Amino acid sequence: MTAPAPAPAGADQRRPAFTADDLFRKAESQQQRRAGDAGLKLTRTMLEGDLWANERGWNGPRVQAGDYAGEQVARVMREIRRNFVHRNMPHDVVKRHRDGVAGKEPRWSLTPKRIRSRTGQPNEDESARVAEFTAALVDWWEESGAWPAVQKAVYEAVGLGKSCLRLYIHQSKLDGLLQPSLDLGTKTLTYGLPVLDLPDALKLISVMAVPAEQAGVVRDGENHVQGSYYSYSDDNNRTRFELQERVPGGVRVYPDFRRGAEAGALESAVYPVSDGLIWELDLRPLVSESLLSLVKDLNKKLTMGSRNIDLGGFVERTILNAQLKGEFKEDADGKKKFIPDPMNYGPGTTNVLNGVALMTKDERGKMVPTGNFATPSIVYKDPAPFTTFQQAINSAREEIYAEAKQLHVMIAGDAAASGISRQQAVNDFMTSLTDTAQALEQMLRWLLGSVLRLGLHVAGRAEEMDDLRVSATCRLTLVQPTPDDRRQALAELEAGAISEEEYFARTGVEDPEAMREQRQAEGITPALAFKIVAAAPTWIGVRALQKAFPALGITDEDVRAHRELELAAPVEPDLLTVDGDDGSDPAAAD
Repeated sequence: MTAPAPAPAGADQRRPAFTADDLFRKAESQQQRRAGDAGLKLTRTMLEGDLWANERGWNGPRVQAGDYAGEQVARVMREIRRNFVHRNMPHDVVKRHRDGVAGKEPRWSLTPKRIRSRTGQPNEDESARVAEFTAALVDWWEESGAWPAVQKAVYEAVGLGKSCLRLYIHQSKLDGLLQPSLDLGTKTLTYGLPVLDLPDALKLISVMAVPAEQAGVVRDGENHVQGSYYSYSDDNNRTRFELQERVPGGVRVYPDFRRGAEAGALESAVYPVSDGLIWELDLRPLVSESLLSLVKDLNKKLTMGSRNIDLGGFVERTILNAQLKGEFKEDADGKKKFIPDPMNYGPGTTNVLNGVALMTKDERGKMVPTGNFATPSIVYKDPAPFTTFQQAINSAREEIYAEAKQLHVMIAGDAAASGISRQQAVNDFMTSLTDTAQALEQMLRWLLGSVLRLGLHVAGRAEEMDDLRVSATCRLTLVQPTPDDRRQALAELEAGAISEEEYFARTGVEDPEAMREQRQAEGITPALAFKIVAAAPTWIGVRALQKAFPALGITDEDVRAHRELELAAPVEPDLLTVDGDDGSDPAAAD
């Protein structure tokens, strides 16, 4: 008897069934962990513009509580807060990265998974279906505000590392359409949907960006998706959980899941969307701990530079060994106290001060004047040169841009930097967008595919999506190209080193298709005509001149004459005839 074959890695037939209650416990634990993440809170606070962040954004010197009373420490920190100068660099670098990937709307299309015709092109039925679905998705995309929601989700994921996009059907859109009926046998709420046209079905679907503290995807130990969740507060400020459980054929959605309740007794609905109705965008956060430390350092230098200007504009003076003018007055206890007169400052002002009388003890231990006086003096506290802070500020900004792979912003106005340095910095920025672009394209495929599948399900045509796929491509936004960049791109295009699509991207053309249509509508331009004249046969050059310069009056007959002349059969030369010789014999003539 042979031994049974070992189970494949990861298989465990003894594992108990995973229930919706188990999914809820994992989802609740993950949501609470993210909501209590101090680092996530600090980053979000700074991205929203609060760089002070309740003193967490200040890494400068602090007054120790042991040196002063608590009120004095608080007073010093209030003074630092009042003079705190900051720049929201986290938002700056995150928005630039987001705009580089999602600044322009993407290109997307629907294509059949398998082409059945021998020509390699979709047949008439497939083409009609693709055209119908594309038109319906375009209307939904424009009316639902999908693109702003996608941009918000990308911004959150770039800055914080995670964000979610959620599809849902709001109850207000279902009023008058859905008629709930309760099956007493299964305790499951089902809906009776009227048959809708696809555009009307898509109008029911809404999309929203959700912070990572409120939503997420739950995975098992092998990184397989088990479900997802969305946490929200109702009108009574009670926390509710929308739980989505992956089931065969789609996802079961519990709008209000409660711990310990039997799944059959909870309101739920199954949607044939294999990837669920919540998508988690998972990226490496751009606002890392190292970048935050650099931002704090920059804001400290900005604050100290501002304080230095105050010291330079309002010079501090310290008077030593001088007796101020004033008089002795009795206080409430009958003790005499010296009250100095105010000092006068400003142009044309003169203050006369005497040195403090030097005192000594007599034989009785009493302090008496010696008759001598101290020499008064004044000390000014000169500020440090502001160039010191300016150089430190520029250095901190450069470190931040280098950390975010956006050094091209810093050297854009640097005359000392070479064109190669700029190009290398731009290349670093473009490389940093690759992972974000790939994640965004994957999310867009899910978004458009899930919306279309859900709409077809509502319209009673879910099977029509089975043989279609969604393709999506991001349109990366480059920095503005310089004239040298344009010349280099044109030279590489003419040499065949790059494609026309790459040329358009490197020269800042936002819509290549529109550019091609515009060039086709313009026809032959003067510049193109001269190139044709230099490279093509004469009659083709004449035709190009006719199209580019109508004022020359070149007619079709002129073009035809040049063509016939060039294409005419060559005439064989008479080899017996020599130039200047008619072939006769001079001797015979005599």
